[in-house]
Amino acid sequence: MVKSKTITVTASPPVKKATVFYGFAVSPASGVVPLTVYISGYLQDIDGIGLNGKTVKIYKNGAFLKSVSTSRYENVDGYFATTDKLTVAGTYSYYAEFEGDDKYEGCDLEVRLNG
Repeated sequence: MVKSKTITVTASPPVKKATVFYGFAVSPASGVVPLTVYISGYLQDIDGIGLNGKTVKIYKNGAFLKSVSTSRYENVDGYFATTDKLTVAGTYSYYAEFEGDDKYEGCDLEVRLNG
């Protein structure tokens, strides 16, 4: 007679790849108001592969400014860009955030400038 045994097998959660912002920039770094600043960069996985179709949230001085989507630009994947118009002189901090998804971990990066 064969005895049976019950076992429980659980799947481990998928391992998410780390992500990083590359070339995140706000330019010009200073100027006279009114001033339009250009905010751009690339979202890549830890292996340097650009990630298209991901949402990057942009914050100015800690407040949400807008969301942008990453895409292919000049044969490089993961590019995002937007503008912001400064009308008051001061020091500004821009922050980019990718919250992550089921495949990739989130990341963030900050840049400061005088406007």
